[in-house]
Amino acid sequence: MSAFFAGAGFLAGIVASWYWFKSTKVSIDPSKTKSQSGQEAFVLMRWIDSVMTTSATASQLNAKAAGWTAVSVFCSGLSGLLHSN
Repeated sequence: MSAFFAGAGFLAGIVASWYWFKSTKVSIDPSKTKSQSGQEAFVLMRWIDSVMTTSATASQLNAKAAGWTAVSVFCSGLSGLLHSN
C-alpha cells in the first residue's frame, strides 16, 4: 500500500509541476494595432483587459498547481507513514 501512495504522490507532483510551468508561459498580448488620434483610450483599455485576462489565467493555473501539490504531499506523507509501520 505504501508503494501505491508513493506512486500517486509522484504522479500528482508531476501534474502540479506541469501546471506551475504552464502558468509561467502566460503572457500579456494586447492587439498591436496602430492608434489613430482619439483612440489612445481604446488602446489603453485593450492593455488593461489583456493584463486582467492574463492575471486571471495565471491565478487559475497556480490554484490548480497548488491543489495538485497538496495531493502530492499528502500521498507522499501517507506513504512514509505506512512504510514506517
